[in-house]
Amino acid sequence: MGIKEIIEDTVTLLKMSKYLLKISLRYPLNFIADFIELSLWVAIFTTAMLLFSSPETTFSGASPALFALWGFVIYVFISDVLWSIGGGLRYDQVTGILEQNFLSPVSEYIYPLARLFRIYVRDIPLILFIPVAFWFFTGEFIARNILLSIYILIISIIGFIGFGYVYAAAIIHMKRSAMVTNIVQFLLMVFGAVFYPFSALPSQTLVISKVILFSYYIDIFRASIIGINPELIERGIYLLGFKLSPFDLELVIVHLLTIIMLVIGLKTYKYSIKLAKKKGTLHTF
Repeated sequence: MGIKEIIEDTVTLLKMSKYLLKISLRYPLNFIADFIELSLWVAIFTTAMLLFSSPETTFSGASPALFALWGFVIYVFISDVLWSIGGGLRYDQVTGILEQNFLSPVSEYIYPLARLFRIYVRDIPLILFIPVAFWFFTGEFIARNILLSIYILIISIIGFIGFGYVYAAAIIHMKRSAMVTNIVQFLLMVFGAVFYPFSALPSQTLVISKVILFSYYIDIFRASIIGINPELIERGIYLLGFKLSPFDLELVIVHLLTIIMLVIGLKTYKYSIKLAKKKGTLHTF
């Protein structure tokens, strides 16, 4: 793909995102409902967390509320990928416009990204609202290493997009987006330690957490922004004569995971669409 094609695809992506954003802004009540829903999530999980911990309880010197705060922030980005890329394609399939979209002279990769871009633009005020809501309910707020944390968040989002393409490839044929998304979110909340530290999990459960790829994104992001050591990797290693700390090692793992998921996601998604076109199942639901 040349520079001209990349520029054209980027312009198309922005135009499609703008179009989808305009549609969502026609329904301001949905936007208000999102704020209310986030507030309820914050209230429910922070209340549960505080009920099962004393005011003096800390993990790696940090309050449990901080783990819940920044875990929930990155969880929102993961959920957006699941619902906008996978769920969005399923919605288009049910409404009968998915096949027409893929027949248009636009790269098949752009349309899911346009939905995701629209969601992320709309979610900016929601993401900024989450720390305010947590501070209101718990009185806790710490944000360190801002630039590094933003970089890790960007790398994480790219990895999530790679997974989103894999998920979309499966949804095109499984046709069960809502059920699968809810299952993935539930597993992530339990084993991904979104609302509590990984160190609070039993050792048997922690083994499952280390198998889930999203866990490393959650762990490294929280470690960076709270200013603590990662929980999933406790020891550093020597690599090519250089000593890597647990934080450095987990950062390397996250970068490798992002590259692998993005490559696999793009190839799987392309093959899935090609197979669906061959079988004529893009329009079926």
